[in-house]
Amino acid sequence: EVMLRKAWDVRGRAAERDWYSWLHEFQVELLAQTPRRELRVCSSLAQKYKGLATNLFNAAFLSCWLKLDDSSQNHCHSNIKHVITTRKAVPATVKNTLLKLVEFMQRQNCSVWISIPDLSEVAEKSHSYSDALYYKEQQFRLACLDDRNKSNVSRGSHKLKSGGGGGISGVGGGIGGV
Repeated sequence: EVMLRKAWDVRGRAAERDWYSWLHEFQVELLAQTPRRELRVCSSLAQKYKGLATNLFNAAFLSCWLKLDDSSQNHCHSNIKHVITTRKAVPATVKNTLLKLVEFMQRQNCSVWISIPDLSEVAEKSHSYSDALYYKEQQFRLACLDDRNKSNVSRGSHKLKSGGGGGISGVGGGIGGV
């Protein structure tokens, strides 16, 4: 875990090439530290072939993420969030790689680390317009659900005040016809 903490640490990165180097080193270290043997054997090859490290990044990240304790997950999360949301000279390709990681983690039902509005903004600024649209649609859906829930709550409180809304006992005479 110590090696992974060093790998995801982004302190001291300033120039564009620093960010590319950080991402590649992080990808290779994930492959070296993964508990999945079939991924771990690829780590030495991935040092030489950046495309291999990139292609296996999401799987290696997930396998390592699942074995991390809460403190390490929080530390990793804060570093990745910093890279994605920073206004510094982080190249769009690095941000896009991390956006794809966040999407992958969402599909695996792992925690979403960054707010949807932030993801939308980063995707748009990184010229990943399909991702930006996807996040805008999610924002819209969440806003609609929120509005619908507020409407239902206000209707429900009105029914309670007027004596309506008998709940499950008001449907069919209750459970078992009681």
